[in-house]
Amino acid sequence: MTRAPAALALAVLLPATAAGAEESAPSADVVARRVVSRTPEEVTAAFADLTYAAGLFDGDCLRGWSLGVPAAGLGATARVTYVPGPLRRRLLLQVADVVSGRRVDWEHAGPKGFTTRVAARAVEGGTEVTLTTYLSEPPWFVRHAFHEAVHPAWTACYDAALARLDGPAVP
Repeated sequence: MTRAPAALALAVLLPATAAGAEESAPSADVVARRVVSRTPEEVTAAFADLTYAAGLFDGDCLRGWSLGVPAAGLGATARVTYVPGPLRRRLLLQVADVVSGRRVDWEHAGPKGFTTRVAARAVEGGTEVTLTTYLSEPPWFVRHAFHEAVHPAWTACYDAALARLDGPAVP
């Protein structure tokens, strides 16, 4: 009879422990945020124009841009290779949504594809830009490498792109 209360306690504690572990796990999403001295409309125009956007990213994180026709606006496409840290992923990118002054969504096709959103919001002193790539948590056997090498490199890539956005004139 003493085993039943112990088993019951384990049954109650294990889900709580697992739920707590999930809540404390780092997110796989890649997020960079910066206030830039551009209008929200200039920010969304820059990311909707893949020719201009390609210049925001250095070769250490996104490279090999092959621009499609059209190269700007809704439906624009490019084939690009993501190389943050040890990750190598060549994908077709399409500008899937553009709301001038608010957001631009890039959809990356294929089973290993993902969505990247650029959100712009007017704030005092400029525009707050949030660049987010929504990712599923990687499988357990590469999770540590992802969070230790890929995620920080990808975040640094996005930080650098937003810093460049604050540079020369936007289209």
